[in-house]
Amino acid sequence: MGNIEKQIRHNRAGDIFDNLEYHYQKENGKLVRNRLYSVSDYAPANVMDDDIKDMIAFNSDPMFIETANNYAYDAEGRLVRDDQEEIDTIIWTATGKVKEIRRTLASSKKNLIFDYTCPELVEGIVLAKELLSTCTTTKQICSKKVHITF
Repeated sequence: MGNIEKQIRHNRAGDIFDNLEYHYQKENGKLVRNRLYSVSDYAPANVMDDDIKDMIAFNSDPMFIETANNYAYDAEGRLVRDDQEEIDTIIWTATGKVKEIRRTLASSKKNLIFDYTCPELVEGIVLAKELLSTCTTTKQICSKKVHITF
């Protein structure tokens, strides 16, 4: 199969901070799609501050696999949602590059827009990334754009 199914990681003191199990869609024990849907972490959460957190329980039901798990994909197999990172939607260009990342309404993280257009540069180089900070009132939505050039 070739996919990582389990991983145990230790810190320098030898304490286990990740005891991971990776969940893919399988049928009769065989991989149906090469898409990661969820990661379970069986290690204590207090060993490292920045380790991966346990995700919601894996739902292998084909009717709910794209909606009930941490990660979701489009028909082409591109990631379109990541609940743990508070990503509600990932929009892709026709050429297979990320165009926009929209966060969940509850997220304090910024939305991102990527721009790949510049005739002077080689195609495919990220020219700019915009961080969008949105605030919502009952009557209007205001956006503050911060333009970062690479």
